[in-house]
Amino acid sequence: MEKSRSDPHLTVTAYSGREIPDELRGLQSAMDLAGLQRAGQHNANVAGQLGIATGGFDTAANAEQAAAVSFQALKLFEYYYGVLPPKSISVTEQPIRGYGQSWPTLIFLPYDSLLDATTRNQLGLQDSAEAREFYNIVAVHEMAHQWWGHRVGWKTYHDEWQSEGFAEFSAGLYVRKFEPGKVRSFWDLKRRWLLDKDSAGHRPVDVGPLWLGSQLPSYLEQNLYQVLVYYKGAYVMEMLRILMENPQLQEPDQRFIETMRDFAATYASKNASTEDFRKIVEKHSGQPMDWFFNEWVYGWEVPHYDFHYNLKDGGGGKTILEYSVKQSEVSDQFTMRVPVYVHVNGQPRRLGFIAVQGSREAHGQVPLPLRPEKVTLDEFHSILCTVSQ
Repeated sequence: MEKSRSDPHLTVTAYSGREIPDELRGLQSAMDLAGLQRAGQHNANVAGQLGIATGGFDTAANAEQAAAVSFQALKLFEYYYGVLPPKSISVTEQPIRGYGQSWPTLIFLPYDSLLDATTRNQLGLQDSAEAREFYNIVAVHEMAHQWWGHRVGWKTYHDEWQSEGFAEFSAGLYVRKFEPGKVRSFWDLKRRWLLDKDSAGHRPVDVGPLWLGSQLPSYLEQNLYQVLVYYKGAYVMEMLRILMENPQLQEPDQRFIETMRDFAATYASKNASTEDFRKIVEKHSGQPMDWFFNEWVYGWEVPHYDFHYNLKDGGGGKTILEYSVKQSEVSDQFTMRVPVYVHVNGQPRRLGFIAVQGSREAHGQVPLPLRPEKVTLDEFHSILCTVSQ
């Protein structure tokens, strides 16, 4: 079974098997046999008794959805990263569960991602937030590898975050564009994996820097590679995006888009290092960015922020915002700019950034033309940190 989505320049075709995957066929046969044994000559549907509707085992029914999501992701990434040379990409089911793969112009999706959500629930495949997130973004993540990992490679294991971290960040771009109500939960899952203590009693972010990549995992902490390279790598990119964002432009991400397109074009069919990427970022940000890379790629500190504010009547319908931000749990040299938002008519609007260094408290006053409903720090959880406010 195949379904396609296309425009005059590009075609994405999704393929699924014409028959039920072998693993599910075995389950279906076992349930049918159990039904015969229980009901004698009456073929009672044990699957139904177990709450499993075997009609949902047909992966072909969702090939069109796979094509639609993959095409949508591809067009978004073309906008952010530049147009790919190929004019067609294939997305196909593979007979395994739980992970996808990406090759140039070919993406393998696990067959369970082509089951409908109800069937996955009945089979117990998405009984956690992490599992639901996986099925939501697996096709999108793998599509991003057409740029990061294939068009642009990484120079050494130190730089592999520029493949997996970039792809996971790209999934965040997709969620932000097409499912904006899930943006905070997307980043909250990453925070939880990075900042909660693991089975060895450590926070993954404290074990070592992102740059060490595959050197970090041990027999005690085997998930560190994915947590740091995928999730912290994604957070590094989201923090860069928010720092380069300009809400006053028609396209707030313009500088970030120019950065990513330049990087993809400059290192097309080449292997790039982290320092190569930093130089491209500096070119488009117009300022040194070694402080950022030292903190977030080569370092492992994660700040905590205590945020307080007060709204005072400024007369004439105006309001004076008084604020204070104290950064902690980092060294004296650690510097960051944290976005602050005012909420008007239920909508958050970014007011600007508050710059903080070390454990010194940043405070000030900002005149506002109206009285906001509330003020928040890092409203969309775009900064890898913890906040009390």
